[in-house]
Amino acid sequence: LSPADITKQNFDKSSILEDLIAVSFERNESLLLGELQYAFVLFFIGENFDGFEQWKSLVHLLCSCESALSTRSQFFEQFCNVLKFQLAQAPEDFF
Repeated sequence: LSPADITKQNFDKSSILEDLIAVSFERNESLLLGELQYAFVLFFIGENFDGFEQWKSLVHLLCSCESALSTRSQFFEQFCNVLKFQLAQAPEDFF
């Protein structure tokens, strides 16, 4: 990668998201949302710290995808709904 490509990838992680969906989730973005929900349940109900780390990594990745917002707008709408519901389940002092 050129230095410009490296800088772009550090600011916009859309290419990483596309690779993740294609390779790990068999081109089914709903499975990625399922993974996000599963990680949240593992952490919140199962009190598993690894679940929290996975949830945090996925949220960080999804919040760092600028160009994917236009190509996967429906997916990001679903992500926002899932995240809103998850944050509503957490106690006020959680964050």
